[in-house]
Amino acid sequence: MNVELHKWDIQDHLKTDEDINNYLNAVLEEQDNELLLEVLKDISIAKNMTKEAQKAGLTDEVLNDPASLSFPTVIQITRALGIGFHTYKLAKDK
Repeated sequence: MNVELHKWDIQDHLKTDEDINNYLNAVLEEQDNELLLEVLKDISIAKNMTKEAQKAGLTDEVLNDPASLSFPTVIQITRALGIGFHTYKLAKDK
């Protein structure tokens, strides 16, 4: 039995603003700077906005040192990509 494998690329799945928002929201729940940087990079590629993201702070320095990522930089990058944030009340843990 032969199994045919296909290359999986997130870019094939980030076609709409809803796709992008769902992807980013899922990653924000993880609270992982390194993963967040990768996702912002993925989104900038999907939106053909890598230069805008770099100017806003998604630089090689930040990509190589996720601990240096600050919240203001995240806001700058997401705004450059046309993405905003909203808040909501978290359910209490039982």
